[in-house]
Amino acid sequence: MRKIAANVVRVMLLFFGLLFALSAVGIDLTVFSVLGGAIGVGLGFGLQKIAANYISGFVILAERSLRIGDMVKVDGFEGRISDIRTRYTVIRSLSGREAIVPNETLITTRVENSSLADPRVLVTSGVQVAYGTDVRRLQPLLVDAVAAVPRVIAEPKPSVQLAAFSADGMDLNINFWIRDSENGQGNVKSDVNLAVLDVRLPGMDGAELLEHGPLILNLETYQAAIANRPLDLTYMEYELLKFLAQSPGKVFTRETLLSRVWGYEYYGGARTVDVHIRRLRAKLGEEQANLIQTVRSVGYRFGQSRWNS
Repeated sequence: MRKIAANVVRVMLLFFGLLFALSAVGIDLTVFSVLGGAIGVGLGFGLQKIAANYISGFVILAERSLRIGDMVKVDGFEGRISDIRTRYTVIRSLSGREAIVPNETLITTRVENSSLADPRVLVTSGVQVAYGTDVRRLQPLLVDAVAAVPRVIAEPKPSVQLAAFSADGMDLNINFWIRDSENGQGNVKSDVNLAVLDVRLPGMDGAELLEHGPLILNLETYQAAIANRPLDLTYMEYELLKFLAQSPGKVFTRETLLSRVWGYEYYGGARTVDVHIRRLRAKLGEEQANLIQTVRSVGYRFGQSRWNS
């Protein structure tokens, strides 16, 4: 209400100040009565948008549908309302950019207000797990890990849903609620993802493992790590690495790898093997890339040759 009163007083002062100034310089105000009709029509057409913005500003302030501090999204621009003027509203994004939005736009178009009735906001993050993972056992562990993040509120509770089956694993959606969206969503989503990264299934340490030096392959969860660093492998990259690691020192031709890893029904060429080998070496890193060696004119070998001492 104070904002409305201030805007009304300012407009009235400007109007009466103009009348006083015209009288002070000796202009008879009755002269304007002749042209009042014409000027009124002209102003009505010329200042239609401006008048609409002014009126919309008073409507917004009177209804309190939008308030300073609200988190809103207008025409794809999201931020917090930092000021409501008579003609326009200033919206400041979390990145520091500001948008000046005409008040008429806020009245005539759709505006998403995250702070109008309920400050709670739903945030969703995604994670992919390998085929073979016990999702039913994993879901409550993820919920507990997400609930422990400071900015995540207890009610509504976080939830984990199996969203889709993709080529490289199962996609899970992690849903959680926050109350302070004005502090940003990217940082809390990062905290949730870090908490998810630390989740381990009970008994995972006793799973069937394939180890070769710094390389560890979990045969139950399709997970791989090199020097305690998790590897983000596709399903075929994992299968190729597992097949090679199961026979260290043995040389396999490209045709053998195609038939044993991809299957006899695969009709691709040997170049497919070369592409996957390059990707594996890149993900293993420069220090461990020599775990997969090229045998010229033959194929590939994992680890040192059996004839090396």
